[in-house]
Amino acid sequence: MVGCFEPFISLPHNSFTCDWNGQMTALSMSDFMEMRQDSIPDKPSIFIRGEDLGRKRIIKNKKDFRLSQVVALRMRNMDGGDTVLDLLSKSSHVSNLEDISIVNSGVTDYGMRLLSASTFLTSLTGLDVSFNEISDVGVAYLCASNLVTKLTYLDLAYNEISDRGAMLLVEQQKQQHLEQTNVWGNDVEPALLSMLDSLHDD
Repeated sequence: MVGCFEPFISLPHNSFTCDWNGQMTALSMSDFMEMRQDSIPDKPSIFIRGEDLGRKRIIKNKKDFRLSQVVALRMRNMDGGDTVLDLLSKSSHVSNLEDISIVNSGVTDYGMRLLSASTFLTSLTGLDVSFNEISDVGVAYLCASNLVTKLTYLDLAYNEISDRGAMLLVEQQKQQHLEQTNVWGNDVEPALLSMLDSLHDD
C-alpha cells in the first residue's frame, strides 16, 4: 500500500487530497467531481497546495490531472462522502486506485452499496471509512461483494455497527487475507473485538 492510512498529522483539518503520479495534491471537492471523463476541464484557477503538505509542486494546468493516475484518495471532515463513492464506483478510470480513506465525511450504507457494486476498483487493497454513519447493512453490502476479497486493510471504526455486523466481518476474515480490520468505537462486544484481533494474529 502507499500509506493512505498514516495518521493525518500532516494534513489540513478539513482536507481532500489525492496521491497521483507521485505527487500529493490538494484539490477542491468541485474540481474532483468534474473528473468523470478522467481529467478536469481546463480553468484559469490552479490547485492550491497546503503549506503543510510539504510538497513543492503546484499544478498550474488542471489538464495535467488524471483520475486514472490517482493511487490514493484521502477525504477528511467534509460533506459528500457518498457522492465521492458514487463517482468512484461508476468511473472506468479508477483501476490504479489502491487506497481510499474517507473519514468523518458522511458515508452511509448507501455509499457502501455503491462502492461494493463497483467493477472498476480492481486494485483497491485499503479502505478507511471510519467515523461515518455505516451500519450492519453497509457491512453486509461489503462482505457480499468481490471488492472485499482483495482488501488487506479495512477501517470501520466509530460507525454504527453492532455485533451482527462484527460477526459478518469475523466470518469474512476467516476466508480472506485481511491483515487489519478495525471496528473499535462501535457497539460491539469486547469478545468479538478480541476475536477479530486474534484472527489477524493467526
